[in-house]
Parts: sequence; structure tokens; C-alpha cells
Amino acid sequence: MLKYFFLILFSLLSLNTYSTCKSFFESKELNLKYAKHFQVKINEADGTWWIRVGIRSKKNWYAINTKDSIEQLKKQCKSAQLIIYPNHLLLTSTTQLSAFSDLDQENKVKAFLQSEMISNSNWRKKLINYPRTINPELLIRDQIDLILSYDSEILSNEDLMKKSRIKKIHHFQVIEYLENHPLARMEWIKLYGILTKTYPKSVQIFNVRESSYWNSVRSVKNVKPAYNKIILGEILNEKWVYPNEFSDSISILKDLSLEVVRPKSVNKKLGPDFYNFEEVVAISSKAKVWITQNIFTNKKMLLSSNYKYKSLENLKIINISQKVNADGYSDYWETAVNRPDLLIKDYIYFFYPDTLKQYNPLWLNELK
Repeated sequence: MLKYFFLILFSLLSLNTYSTCKSFFESKELNLKYAKHFQVKINEADGTWWIRVGIRSKKNWYAINTKDSIEQLKKQCKSAQLIIYPNHLLLTSTTQLSAFSDLDQENKVKAFLQSEMISNSNWRKKLINYPRTINPELLIRDQIDLILSYDSEILSNEDLMKKSRIKKIHHFQVIEYLENHPLARMEWIKLYGILTKTYPKSVQIFNVRESSYWNSVRSVKNVKPAYNKIILGEILNEKWVYPNEFSDSISILKDLSLEVVRPKSVNKKLGPDFYNFEEVVAISSKAKVWITQNIFTNKKMLLSSNYKYKSLENLKIINISQKVNADGYSDYWETAVNRPDLLIKDYIYFFYPDTLKQYNPLWLNELK
């Protein structure tokens, strides 16, 4: 009897939810090919986009539409987070910048958190620089209406929340770094396309780059790599930080039939793996190449940065420092994440040298 009571109660609650947010329940989910950490629905009748970031959560659906449409939705979707198409964005990660350039929506990006970390001089000149601790008066002054950030707590400061005018500023937690394939990270351009009313263009861009990526993979399918076994990472805070087996940086190597050698499998899907340096040295003899991600442009600089690296000097070392500005910031973190179709060519150049003889790498370089 109790079972039937709960079934009836659930039905009534579902009916009530439907009646209070009809737009959401009449929307159609769009198929994402690779991305696993956001969902998109569209209500074609009223033109409302529904986005959920972090698919495990059931409380973070956002409705995005014009001002008039959002005013109408307020009457029936009281529990939803309603967002008017933003005009002034604050970005907090360099990995977001190139997507807005690709969509010709640079004018929507008004400010950046610590813009000194940007390698592109044009972006640095045009964006308002925000300090690490956001001053609410800056948000109000610059009319920021949406913040894109990795940090879910960026607007949770008690002093900020006491400011009533801050409530109109929305925050999207961007977690593309959790995706386990480079095409999945790139697919977040569709979310930016929705926010800037350029969704069809974002789909077109994605499709072209996806096709180019897999064409590159097919081009070396039956070719033997010059170097096959690889170790990844570097020492940070006395531990060797290694991308985990489900990361996008591992996936692109697997797509090229390259083998990543690691001390042991940690078997976790989020976050990097950490090893003692001695564990890495023990398996380094199995590898031919060491791929790392830092600002060093020659072998001497890298090896002298930590005396322990001397043990790895016989390996071929590939870094992401081909395009680094005078301040030591790499374009890799601004453009390469959004261009796996080009990044994979960099890898092919080094690991399948007879395939792209006339190619000039954009981000990767061999340290001499």
C-alpha cells in the first residue's frame, strides 16, 4: 500500500513540476557527439535553450532566451535559473578565449580574471583586467551579466552576496577540462554558440574540425611511428604529475596508436595521477619520448630546472613551448585546446615524420 502511495505522490509532483515549467518539459534534447559534462535542450515553440552543466546534478538547468521571453518564463518556471542572452562576459580561463574569436563574438567578452596570463597581445589590450578576488563594484561598473569560470565558488563570497545588485549576474561553471577526449573539449564551442546566438555557426565549425581530426588519424593508420612509447608529465611540489588514463591528452595519443608508459594504473576518471619520481625513473627506460607541458624552450633550461630531470636527459623531449610570449605564457592553453584538428598534426609531425614533411608545428617543439 505504501508503494502505491509513493507512486501517486511522485505522479502528482511530476504533474506539478510540468505545469510550473512547461517550456522545459516540452523541449527536445540535442545529441552531443563527444561531450559528457553538459546537456542541451531546445524548446522550438518558444525558442528557449536549456543547458545543464555537470550532468550528475539535477539542480543546475539554465534557461536562456531574450529578455521578453525570460519575463514570460518567470511566471511558470519559478525554480529555474533564467538567463537573458549576455552582452558583457567575464572569462576566467584562457582556454575559453579562442572559441569566442572563432565565433566572431570577441565583442561580447569584456573582462578577464588576471589578463596578464593571456599570451595573445590583442586579447590582453582589449580586455579589462580583473584581480583574483573579484570586487563587486567592478562587475556593476562594467555591466557584467555572465561569468564563465572553472571555480564554482567564484560568486559565493559572503560580501558579494550581500550586494543585492549582484544577483542579476549569472555564473556558468565551465568544466570542459573534465572531458576525456579532445573533440569533447572542443564541443563546448556549441555552448558558447548558444550563449552568443551563433549556435548554427558553432555546429558548422565543430563538424569541419571533427572531420579534419579523423582524417588525420586515418592518414597514419597503417604507418609505423618513428617513436612509439611515451612518458608524460613533470614534477610539481615534489610529485610527478601524470595525466590520467581518461584525459584528453592521453586520448589524442591513443588515437594515433601511440603507447603511454606509466608506473601503474590509478584507475580514476577525474584529476591527474601522482607518482614519486623514482617510480617514473624505473619505467623511463621503456620509453623513447618524454612529453611535458611548461615554458622551457630548450633542453638545458628544462633539465636545470630540477636536478632530478638529469635521469631523463637521454629521452627525446617534446614540449608545448613552440609559441610562448615574452612573459612565458603559451598559446597552447588558448588555442590548441580548441583546435585538436591542428594539434593532432603537430603530433603526427613528430611521431610520423614522413607523413607531414612540409608541416610547421604550431605548439609542440623538440627541445634541443
